[in-house]
Amino acid sequence: MSITEDLQQLRQDAKENRNDFMLGNGKGDPKDNLTRQRPGAAKILTFNDCKNLYASNGIVKNIIDIIPEDMTRAGWTLKTENKEVKKAIESKWRQLKTKDKFRKLFADDRLYGDGYISVGAISNSVDNGANLTQAIDMEKLKKVPYLNAFSAQKVSRFYTNEDMFSANYGEVEQFEISRRSRIGSQIMSVGGMSDTTQEIVHQSRILHQQSLRFEDEPDGRSVLEGLYDIIIVMDTSLWSVGQILYDYAFKVFKSPKVDNMTKKDKAEIGMLMDFKFRTEALALIGGDEELKKESTPTTGMKDLLDYGWDYLSGVVRMPKSVLRGQEAGTLTGAQYDVMNYYARVSSMQENQLRPHLEYLTRLLMCCDDDAGPKIDPDTFEWAIEFNPLWSVDSKTDAEIRKLTADADKIYIDSGVVDPEEVYDTRFGRFGVENTSKFNADSLEEIDEIAKKVLEAYNANRLVAMAKRMPITRYPHNVERAYAKNMLRLTQQIADIVLYEFDSNIAPEINSRNIRFDGYIVDSIFQKSLDRIKALTLGIFTAKEKYSIASKFVRASNSTAKTQFVNQMEVAGVDPTKTEPWLNDYMDEAIAENVSYIGSIGDEYNAKTEQIILRGAKEGRSSQEIRDELVDQIGMTENKAKFIARDQTGSLFGGLTTMRHKKAGIPGFMWSDSGDSRVRPKHVEYNGQYFSYDDPNAPIPGKDYACRCVAIPEFDPSKIPEYIAA
Repeated sequence: MSITEDLQQLRQDAKENRNDFMLGNGKGDPKDNLTRQRPGAAKILTFNDCKNLYASNGIVKNIIDIIPEDMTRAGWTLKTENKEVKKAIESKWRQLKTKDKFRKLFADDRLYGDGYISVGAISNSVDNGANLTQAIDMEKLKKVPYLNAFSAQKVSRFYTNEDMFSANYGEVEQFEISRRSRIGSQIMSVGGMSDTTQEIVHQSRILHQQSLRFEDEPDGRSVLEGLYDIIIVMDTSLWSVGQILYDYAFKVFKSPKVDNMTKKDKAEIGMLMDFKFRTEALALIGGDEELKKESTPTTGMKDLLDYGWDYLSGVVRMPKSVLRGQEAGTLTGAQYDVMNYYARVSSMQENQLRPHLEYLTRLLMCCDDDAGPKIDPDTFEWAIEFNPLWSVDSKTDAEIRKLTADADKIYIDSGVVDPEEVYDTRFGRFGVENTSKFNADSLEEIDEIAKKVLEAYNANRLVAMAKRMPITRYPHNVERAYAKNMLRLTQQIADIVLYEFDSNIAPEINSRNIRFDGYIVDSIFQKSLDRIKALTLGIFTAKEKYSIASKFVRASNSTAKTQFVNQMEVAGVDPTKTEPWLNDYMDEAIAENVSYIGSIGDEYNAKTEQIILRGAKEGRSSQEIRDELVDQIGMTENKAKFIARDQTGSLFGGLTTMRHKKAGIPGFMWSDSGDSRVRPKHVEYNGQYFSYDDPNAPIPGKDYACRCVAIPEFDPSKIPEYIAA
């Protein structure tokens, strides 16, 4: 048989007899993407492309799922002194299944380029609750019954703020959603048909996550687009390894009789020998025949696969161990690459997950009937803390503890710290618990030991406590927030006054067509002055004044309470849990500050009227009068700042003093603000101790605009009155 005939026969045999288990998968044919790679050519993936890659490729599934799972796996807690709010909010988080919803949000963002969660908001106002185009009104919010995560397939388009001079540049303002208007039972009742409508939804009702978006492109980009080439390479390498293993070992049978065999004979003897040699290890062949086993060389295969994994790991920015599915959250030894990975996940929690969580938490706090009683989130201190992402194994933990103990011993021997400080830091205030080996016969000995321990503890407690006692700090942030709210109202009425003056009063003055006697001037300008008064009343409403005053008083109380609790915990004193005096005290403070806020508007109106009428009667120019009005704005703003500083010091000092007295603290140490504005007398007081039992003792914050504070002192021997006694 000629060579040409042999080739023809080989082609025919391949067509008829090929039984390749991976036949038809497109590897290496003209449709194989690997044969058409072009450097720098972008790969745009459709929604279905992403879905099919995720469904069919395990590596892709890990790339998409692992980071969202690590971001949400350990969960988060609400840090606040208000235990009732903490318990209610965390319970509501669990009811809403926030961990699962946010995991789906970030998985969709990575897979499709955009992730969405719809926020169910039930309002006390029917119009606000049912009208999805309106923003959620937190003042009228009643309940948030559900969160639903959904993919970009249900979003037709969204409207983004493209004004680069806007504070909200790049943010989505409205979404156009494809919404099914019937639920499953309704669809079945009408013959399997559902209505899909396009609805506009305000951005406050949807949590939108979009990590990668190019300018002038509305939709986000899937992370798979940048990884497509290496994914194809890894997929092809897997197929190649499978093919090599499939053909790893094959047998070669040499015989001079083969040349004279027909195609049918070859097929029969091939099947027979393949069956025999799969089940039997013995072969009987003639002297001129040869049977041997050939294997595929695999030298260098591991290096090639490692290169692929290293490249994929670098592009995805995930360690190979994590990418391959190592147990999450546990580290052994010096796995610095995994530590760096968890540091990256932690930064994603802070920058991407935290804003969504804080917005949801603020909604829950504002609900009338959901996560506990309604509470203004701006009136007390709270924060969301993410739980640790990883921990070391037992062996590594023991090694770390030994190294720490060695370092502590060096510090103690060098006199850097005391053993008591190390004890408190490593084991807590009461130390670790160990099982006692004493029996009933040694009770008297135990009592004697306990007495000596107590005496030694009381002797050293005050000294150690003084080193750790948190100092009382003046609440500058509360003062600034209070001043800012009052200045906002001041600026609004200033704008009204200048607008009314420029539009109506200045033209009359400039025309000089009027007699400047008292009657004529009053009658001409009275309409403008009346309008100014009416508009001012619309700004300084009773509701607005009460809102500003109540927020200030509650914020002052929250700050004072937090500092007091921290100091009491260091002192080993259980702070008062119930404060029956507090409500009346705060109500009086709110009423007092409502009066102060109202006085700003009243005084400004009176000064404005006086400046305009006096200037017109004296024949001054409109510009001169306007300049004086502008000067008056500055004086009014200074008054607002003074009220904020004076009331902050007074209220904070009063709350601190009241709590100290109720807790039985004998006295305090005076601490000034340490700047040039401190009164000379208060500079003298700084560092001195005063008794709360002394009716003539000065109290920080009592003098006008005083920013000094009281640091509690538990040792009676330091207080002058007790020394004299």
